[in-house]
Amino acid sequence: MQEDTSSEIGGSVYFGAMRLLKVCVICLNFHKGNVHQQPRRYIYEITKRLTRDNPNTVLLTDAFPRRPKEQKIEELHIRRVSQIHALFGKKRKEFLKEIEILSPSVILWTIGITSFLRPGVFKQIGKPIIGIYTSPHYGLFDLIRLGLKDFLRNLPLLAVHIAGLAVPRIIVRQILNSQMFYRVITESRAAKEGLTKMGVRADKIEVVLPGVDNRSLVAADNSSEPSNCFTAAYFGPPLTLRGADTVIEAFARFKQEVSNSKLVMLYRLDLAVQKIQKSHQNILARTIKKMGLADDLEIWVDRMSREDMFARLKNTNIIVLPFKMVSSDMPLTVLEALSLGVPVITTRVDGLPELVNGGRGILVHPNRPEEIVEQMLLLYRNPNLAKEIGLRARGYIFQQPNWDQMYDKIKRISIEAVQSNPSYRQES
Repeated sequence: MQEDTSSEIGGSVYFGAMRLLKVCVICLNFHKGNVHQQPRRYIYEITKRLTRDNPNTVLLTDAFPRRPKEQKIEELHIRRVSQIHALFGKKRKEFLKEIEILSPSVILWTIGITSFLRPGVFKQIGKPIIGIYTSPHYGLFDLIRLGLKDFLRNLPLLAVHIAGLAVPRIIVRQILNSQMFYRVITESRAAKEGLTKMGVRADKIEVVLPGVDNRSLVAADNSSEPSNCFTAAYFGPPLTLRGADTVIEAFARFKQEVSNSKLVMLYRLDLAVQKIQKSHQNILARTIKKMGLADDLEIWVDRMSREDMFARLKNTNIIVLPFKMVSSDMPLTVLEALSLGVPVITTRVDGLPELVNGGRGILVHPNRPEEIVEQMLLLYRNPNLAKEIGLRARGYIFQQPNWDQMYDKIKRISIEAVQSNPSYRQES
């Protein structure tokens, strides 16, 4: 067997000159405008570290020729094809030819439930695949629960979940249990549970939580105490699917009980869904005007650095993130909010309960502003309880792996995938 030239550096296994560990990361719609949003943020953090360990690492995505065939995004080497999950024909051949040219020893492939609408491409790869599964699991009831108005408002964002209902679960089970996939990585235990319910073997699934932005931890250390005015906050895209409208409705009721209060809304825009976000911003603005809250809100639209944003959030009394549905597993906003030591209210959706259970936050049902008001009043009247919840949440985050430690797990799985491949054993 060839000598394993990997070595221990800084507590993690370094790829070094391990020739066979040439990695290709596959992720749909990856571009500069969305690298810090899920699920691309998770992929970005992995690929950035892979590239540092092995400069031959390539991230393969789609959207050519609309975007450049080849480019650098920060440290990442990006290559593009027209389409990754093409059913057949020229685009399928283009993708397979690109894989042949790159000749990776292992592929980290971002997949979701709709990836299995066209499963044939997996069979033609002939390389060990590690699936990074990013789909929340929703049924028809979850879509109906939104109500007609929210369903229509968010239809472009819901399309992938609607399509996912058509995927036969037996195909998911057969593909992921086969030798085509060495492992499947999920970002939450809820996602793993959803896959095992489909019949995917539990021993093929590994949960690797996202890391936390160190800037949020630093902000919590350096910021001052909140002012005497009780301040609630929301941050993230201005979308009703994420409950931005629910926050406003809840605060309007809370304001009737606590006059010395205000709401901070920190909107982060996603260029990929710019049109729908603009529409939702208008909806939220009309709601604010209708409820007479214009003087009680502080709204920022992509005008803060992340450091300033975390510092502003730390100087609030409560953070409210009432998702109606989670578009991609796992929302980093909740992890970042927990790291600030400010009590967080979120919803019983997808994997969110596993983050805030154990007294680390407060759970309410989605689309229930009255439940949010009740919990806001509870925390307002019990500041010691609020402080206890915030400290418990921050302590929990400190115990979780950071991005480097998360990457070490991915790297270990990648090395094992290569070493388990028969072609590797023949060459060794």
